[in-house]
Amino acid sequence: MSYLILVRHSQSEMQPEFPAAQWPLSAEGRQRCRILAERLQPYDLSCIYTSQETKAVQTARITARQLGIPWRRRTGLEEHHRSTVRILARSEFQALVARLLHNPDELVFGDETGAQAVKRFSSALQELLQAHPNENLGVVTHGTVLSLWAAQQFNLPVFEFWQQLGLPAYLVIRRNHGWTLETTQNIP
Repeated sequence: MSYLILVRHSQSEMQPEFPAAQWPLSAEGRQRCRILAERLQPYDLSCIYTSQETKAVQTARITARQLGIPWRRRTGLEEHHRSTVRILARSEFQALVARLLHNPDELVFGDETGAQAVKRFSSALQELLQAHPNENLGVVTHGTVLSLWAAQQFNLPVFEFWQQLGLPAYLVIRRNHGWTLETTQNIP
């Protein structure tokens, strides 16, 4: 049996002068990556792939270093494209994300619909899985696109799933004989 571990990046440090894709991990976020690595140790990952966003790259790099495995950047794994959106109040942001998740074919905010984001993510993920058919892989990505994908694959309540994801969080998916969601974990 092989595993796919989908990881939501660790806690970032908000830097309003930069787009969210460029925010680095906070000190707490870096510490949580060490705990994440301990939790992922039993899955014997061969490699970790990551989106190209700073917080995801740092999550992958720290975690992979702790595990003693390689990590690589991969296009297509990034968050729902919304770099043109200004920083919003938490309640306004959550309301927009809820609309996006519940109306994936509608351009709610940002530069792509939820459906476009999950199609891009799914394509990148399929390419990785085809290139590594029998390996245990880790993939560091982002909350919105991860929630859209997981809800589609496992018929989950998408907004509720998004709300429950921690920073970081991970899903353990058994790959052989179809997708089977084993567990979701949050790192305190």
